Amino acid sequence: MFILSGDWDSTDNPHAVSEAHKKYGAYLLKNKEVFPVSAYEFSMADWHHNYRDHKALHDSWLESIEVIESGRNDERTCDIKVRLLGAFHDGHLVLLYKGVKSYQVGSSASEHTAINRDEVRLSDSGYVLHEIQWWQSFSWLIECEDIFFEWQSI
Repeated sequence: MFILSGDWDSTDNPHAVSEAHKKYGAYLLKNKEVFPVSAYEFSMADWHHNYRDHKALHDSWLESIEVIESGRNDERTCDIKVRLLGAFHDGHLVLLYKGVKSYQVGSSASEHTAINRDEVRLSDSGYVLHEIQWWQSFSWLIECEDIFFEWQSI
């Protein structure tokens, strides 16, 4: 929608990437009251898209993904926990997606490379939608009630 690969073309506009990030920031700010606090803070964090910051998702490697289903009968819930090795290999990024409504994760390969880009936005249903684009040219899409982030230094 805003900052994912294919959302902008810098061929004729060297400022396309920064313009896309400005539009994305404006979108997030406009929808601040709709986003859950944690997902909003994660999406707006200064480090989130700063490739020099050790907490940025860019170039981090997948270490594990855990789908956690619990409850009984019609009251089942789903959470997803993703653990990434940071791009500088000096810490782990842990993403916890609470109240998952839908998800598409996987690839046509047996391994994942690093994260290229990611974007947090609202789904048509009003939930949080996190799209992650991997360098292997495939994406993950997780729709949930909220996203929690934790940085763990090694």
